Amino acid sequence: MMLARRIKRDIKERGRDIDGILDQVSFTPLLFEIQLMEQYLRFVKSSYDNFVYPSSRHADIVRH
Repeated sequence: MMLARRIKRDIKERGRDIDGILDQVSFTPLLFEIQLMEQYLRFVKSSYDNFVYPSSRHADIVRH
């Protein structure tokens, strides 16, 4: 879910196209998925763990 949101954001807010996103990684299906997951775990998940999750206890609404 967070990975899909990141791809949508890159397209909508950063003006990137799907080709630009795909150019970041090699395009063999398995390798592509592995590289996307590595990027997700390195940047998106770690940012969530470091910044979003700790502050969620102060939130009025928490969506998982």
